[in-house]
Amino acid sequence: MLQRANHYARSEKGIAKAIHLAGGISKAPWLVGPSFETGGYQLKLQLVTSTILHPGPHGLTKLHRAGCQVGNEDKQLEAVLQGGNGVFRLEKVHREVGADPVGYGPADSRMRLKALNGVAVTVVNPGQVLAVSGAVAHGELWRRENAADFVLDPAIRRAEVLEVSGELYRTWALSILNEQKEAARRTANDEYRDACTALAGEHTRTCDVEVLTDYYTTFAEHEDGIYDELLHPARSVQRFIRFSARQRAVARVAEVMAPAVVWQLACRTVIIMVPEAFTTIRCPGCGQRTQPGGEQHGHRNRVCNLPHRVCPIQAAANGGKQGLMVFNRNRSGGTNMGMRGVCAVCGVEDIIPGYPWMGPEGERNE
Repeated sequence: MLQRANHYARSEKGIAKAIHLAGGISKAPWLVGPSFETGGYQLKLQLVTSTILHPGPHGLTKLHRAGCQVGNEDKQLEAVLQGGNGVFRLEKVHREVGADPVGYGPADSRMRLKALNGVAVTVVNPGQVLAVSGAVAHGELWRRENAADFVLDPAIRRAEVLEVSGELYRTWALSILNEQKEAARRTANDEYRDACTALAGEHTRTCDVEVLTDYYTTFAEHEDGIYDELLHPARSVQRFIRFSARQRAVARVAEVMAPAVVWQLACRTVIIMVPEAFTTIRCPGCGQRTQPGGEQHGHRNRVCNLPHRVCPIQAAANGGKQGLMVFNRNRSGGTNMGMRGVCAVCGVEDIIPGYPWMGPEGERNE
C-alpha cells in the first residue's frame, strides 16, 4: 500500500483509507477481534485500572502479549508453591536460586528431587485431536524409571491420565451446532450463500496488496447480502450464546484437568510453562529418539524399539525384557513435559535435551 498509494497507516481507519487509495474501493469490512480472545478461546482479562491495588495472580497481566510475557524474575520453588496460583516461566523457578544444576541419577539429584515429594503435579498438554491431555501424580512418581505408569495400559498405571478430546470440546463450545446452523442459513439465504461462495477463494491473511485488494473488491460486490445476514437480530443472540458457551467450555476443561487453557488454571493453582522441544519424539523412559508409528502402528503413535538400551517402558511391557513398544504421542509428550518440569525446578538436568538452562546473567547455557 505504501508503494502504490504512498500512504502509511497504523490505525484501522488509516488502513481502510490506504486500501481505498490503492484500489478505488469505496467500502471495506473490518472484523476486529476483541482483546480478550486469544487462540480462539475467550479469556477473562483483568482490568488494567485494578492491577495497581489488586494485581491478581502472578503473570496474568501480560500473558496475552506475544511470547507469553509472564515475568523475568527468579523465583524460589517454595515461595511459588506457597503463593498458590499464577503462571511462571520454567527457567525462572528454582529449588535454590543460583545453584548449579546436577546430572540426573546420582544421589545428590535424588535429594533435590525430593523437593516436590507429596506435591500433586499435573501436566497439561494442549493439542488438536485431543484438546487437552495430561496426567496427575505426586512429585515422587515423576521419574524416568516410572515412565511406564504414564504411557502404558491403565490397569498397571499409578498415575491418573486425563484427556479431553477435540470433538468433546467442540460440543461443549457449541462449535458443531454453530456449523450446522451456519449451513442451514446458507441454504435458506441464496444471496448470502452466493457471497460466501465468492469469498471462499479470497484471503485476508496476506502481505500481498493484490490479494488483499481482490478480497475487498469481492466483498464490496456482495456486501449487502452479507451485512443483511450477519446483522440479523437472530445472529446477535447466537453470537452471545456461542460466546458464553466458549467461556463455559474452557472452564469445564479446567475442571477436568484441575484441581490441578493456562488462564483458567492459573487462577486456581500454580502454572509453570515448560518448553516442549523434543518432548514428542523422545521416549519418556530411555530418552532416545522414537520412530513414527506410520500405517503399521498408527500415525498418532510413536515406537521405541532400541534393544541395546535399557528402557523402563519396554521392560514393564515385556516382563522385564527389552522389545518393541508403541505408545500414544500425546501421552508420551505430556509425560516428557512433566518430567522436564519436575527436574528443572529441582535443579536436575533431565536426560532429554531441549531445555535452555539460564545462567546467572540471563544467558543461555547450551
